Amino acid sequence: MKEKSSLEKSHSKASNAKLTFICFLAALATSGLWVGIGLVGIEAYRILGIILAGVFGLLTIGTLFLISKFTR
Repeated sequence: MKEKSSLEKSHSKASNAKLTFICFLAALATSGLWVGIGLVGIEAYRILGIILAGVFGLLTIGTLFLISKFTR
């Protein structure tokens, strides 16, 4: 049986699943951030927009941090 190279070992299914989840979370957080920013401009939803923009902004920053720390 042939030994796996270091590249093959580092690209495991679990590693790919983690990276896929982090990227999906980043896309969702960025989309939510834009929705929150859009709601800030509507007078009736201003408070909700500020809350959503804050929460999704923090989530976006968190996912960017996770991507930067992700190693294979």
